[in-house]
Amino acid sequence: MVQRLSNEGVAGGPLPYLAVASGATLFSGLIVASRAMSQRGFSLYEISLSGIFFTSLVFGAVLVARPSLRPRRRDRGLFLAYGLVGAALQLSQFAGVVLGVPIALVGLLLYTQPIWTLLFGRLLLAEPVTRRKVGALGLATAGTLVLFQPAASGLAHSWIGLLASLVGGVMLSLWLILGRVSGLRGNAPITTAFAYMASSSLILLLAWILLRLTLGPVGWSRLSPTPFLVHWRLVALYTLFANLVPAILVNWGIRRIDTTVAGMLLLVEPVVAAWAAYLLFGEAFGESVWLGGTLILAGNVVLLSAGKGVGGGANTGRSPDS
Repeated sequence: MVQRLSNEGVAGGPLPYLAVASGATLFSGLIVASRAMSQRGFSLYEISLSGIFFTSLVFGAVLVARPSLRPRRRDRGLFLAYGLVGAALQLSQFAGVVLGVPIALVGLLLYTQPIWTLLFGRLLLAEPVTRRKVGALGLATAGTLVLFQPAASGLAHSWIGLLASLVGGVMLSLWLILGRVSGLRGNAPITTAFAYMASSSLILLLAWILLRLTLGPVGWSRLSPTPFLVHWRLVALYTLFANLVPAILVNWGIRRIDTTVAGMLLLVEPVVAAWAAYLLFGEAFGESVWLGGTLILAGNVVLLSAGKGVGGGANTGRSPDS
């Protein structure tokens, strides 16, 4: 998951920069590993649940030991909304992968998030719309339109999967705004992260029960322990290196370097994901992907170069923070 953070100053030394860049590289494993899981028979529901559920157990253990970090009763409504958005985000960001959309396209469509964050920031937080933001919006919109052209990939892909990935960008922007609100209410980063993962997992489980009662067994919503037991090594690696470790690295690094620099470093995520997909799965990307991706990332750079964004933060990685 891209995040906006408060500017908390800059500390010297290369380690924070290395931490953020390493975290962004590992975060690319979210959609890359989801392709591997899909090929091994995991359903969309199983992929969506696995990372956040197991990581929330780890964060939950920390909160048990640190009562002061536990979610407060006054934030129940906020975290309920956070969970609803998070559940939709989990399903939409992985739906494209499960439906065969090339990973390069999925990653880049998720990075249309600044478009929607700009719009929601204006509507929900009354933030000003500047020329720079309008320019960034134009670049990212043009890139999105290019990616939706049939020539965007040499591989056959599902229009439903493309739309799901685009919806993922919308959900990601709402997730960012709610994470920002949680931070402004004084919640620690790990509290926000736990609340997001735990509430999203709970809502996905409740929705699964409802689906079973209304639709009966549906392939994409299958939830079985079998793939987790058979491929437990893959699940463990996915939870550790695509969820837990990058969250720790990014949270540590962004508090010690300029937020604009952090945002720039995190733009490596979709690039690494695209190349990893090419090397591991042979997913080629043509000229349209290069052009569309360049426009979308250029829109991100334009916003980041202003040194501010929603709530005055820069665009960073997939870990809820204040």
